[in-house]
Amino acid sequence: MTSPDERRLTRTERSSKQRPALPGQLQAGAEGFRRIVESLPIPLALFLRTDGKILYTNQALENLFGMDATRLWNRNCEFLFPRLRDRRRLRELLNQEGHVSGAEVKSRRRDGSELWLSVWQRRLICEDAECILTVFVDVTERKAREEQKDEKLAT
Repeated sequence: MTSPDERRLTRTERSSKQRPALPGQLQAGAEGFRRIVESLPIPLALFLRTDGKILYTNQALENLFGMDATRLWNRNCEFLFPRLRDRRRLRELLNQEGHVSGAEVKSRRRDGSELWLSVWQRRLICEDAECILTVFVDVTERKAREEQKDEKLAT
């Protein structure tokens, strides 16, 4: 009998075999991957699992938080998740499920304005260290609409 992880790995292997090969210029490894990630409009960060040190962010994340990369890299990622209960919940989900899929957390931009994020995380190995790839979706406007709707219902 196969475990869920083995079944999942088998599905992943099957789907990757069905995908076409990358164009030659992107097969160069890190530089090709960097071009792809930098062009994404989706904010993402990569940080060490052991101490939360941010190893990489793309331009979209810098734009979302209003911070330059030099203020983000080599810093602990906790400021991205200022509420302790959010950090604990993300850690629990990652430990229990092996990933986080759409958990909503409250954060702040550099200017202090409120920011609601849907967070997606996956563990991966990078340079022989366990890392966490984190993707952020800004759901601030949706949360504001929900809050307005709730206020109208309460009156």
